[in-house]
Amino acid sequence: MAEFSLYLGMDIEPDHTQLSYYNIQKREPESVSDTADEASYLLPNTLYVATKTEQTEGEADRKWYVGSQAVRRGIDGSGMLVDDIYNRVMLNDDVWINDKKYRARDLFVKMARLHLEEFLKSFDEYTIEKLVVTVADTDPYIIDALRKLRIELKLDEEQFEIQGHERSAVYYIFHQPEVLRNNSVALFDYSKKGLFYYSLSQQRNRSPYRIEISEADFSDKMSGDGQAADNEDLDDLFLEVVKETVTLENISSVYLTGVGFDGDWMERSTNFLCQGRRVFAGQNMYVKGACYRAFAVHEKRDVLDNYIICSDTVVMYDVGINLMDNANSLYIISEAGREWFNTRNKISIFLDNTDRLDIVFRNMLTGDKTVQSMQIAGLPKRPPKTTKISLEVEFYDSESGAMIIRDEGFGMLYPTTNKIYRKEFDLHGEDNSMQD
Repeated sequence: MAEFSLYLGMDIEPDHTQLSYYNIQKREPESVSDTADEASYLLPNTLYVATKTEQTEGEADRKWYVGSQAVRRGIDGSGMLVDDIYNRVMLNDDVWINDKKYRARDLFVKMARLHLEEFLKSFDEYTIEKLVVTVADTDPYIIDALRKLRIELKLDEEQFEIQGHERSAVYYIFHQPEVLRNNSVALFDYSKKGLFYYSLSQQRNRSPYRIEISEADFSDKMSGDGQAADNEDLDDLFLEVVKETVTLENISSVYLTGVGFDGDWMERSTNFLCQGRRVFAGQNMYVKGACYRAFAVHEKRDVLDNYIICSDTVVMYDVGINLMDNANSLYIISEAGREWFNTRNKISIFLDNTDRLDIVFRNMLTGDKTVQSMQIAGLPKRPPKTTKISLEVEFYDSESGAMIIRDEGFGMLYPTTNKIYRKEFDLHGEDNSMQD
């Protein structure tokens, strides 16, 4: 079998995972099922660990299974079934399996890796050119687990990317016919967490173009736990939400996703939605959006190259340092417009007769600047331009993070002191302490 260049999308949600690969001949992503007898693309986020008696002779370690295989073995086998892994990661929990303690994060990585390995058995030879993983929650513990997944898969940073559901939805929508997004686009996501509504609108009166995403939470009305007495009640509840949202904007198209929309309970709500709008329903919107993003590497262009997505997960500030020259030049360390977990960078600079740095945060939409000074106390006196430091920026969310300074010394002449300085910042707060 010939070697395949694989461009993969992976969507990890609390209860299930989906995988898709870009079919170059068809020029679109195709989803992957882990069962031969049914077209089910929702791979259960369940692990099963076999007992020693269930294993093949010669297997040194306990055998792990994932997805539908794990569910089937959980019914017939004598091993242990492990689920709710995703939520346990967000709790930074530990999981006891027989007499051994595992970090939920490590089980999450194992689960995701096994899902991927099951799919890759379809290919004798392949190269993963790009894997884009999209997640329902951009929780710091989930993001940390995904970074560990990249290391586990032995992929470099160019081959692996994380993005949230909102950005994946935009990638999917922008690969549909343009007429479907001439006006605003509505997205209803109905999962076990409840019903959420997203409105996507374009602002093309300035460059770069902006995609503004607003969110409304209707989980108090439709919680996803089957609170409606029957389908008719559920239909009525959803119709109320629809009238409260899509009638406020000029909507070109509506997308329905999430397991809550399964079944035949939508009638009046669907009839109302379809009045002057195109309506699409399916479970693989996010995974296909991630796959489209992965294939952009091959095409060396991106449908969103001229756009900035404005949402709660995107950093709207350029971060740089004032060079303190006559022009007060700004040297950019990290650029705005990316999700917070993808906004990090590191530079090296030489200090010249100063122990102060002015950190500049520039709002990309308004141009407004906020300046915060960092005093670097305690470094030894060195000749001019022989104090080399590294300056790193990292974000905890879209509006807060830290600047990290490390003394790197100057070769053998002026060895490093190994001092590290950390300054927290909150662009809507007052906590700007520096720790040494």
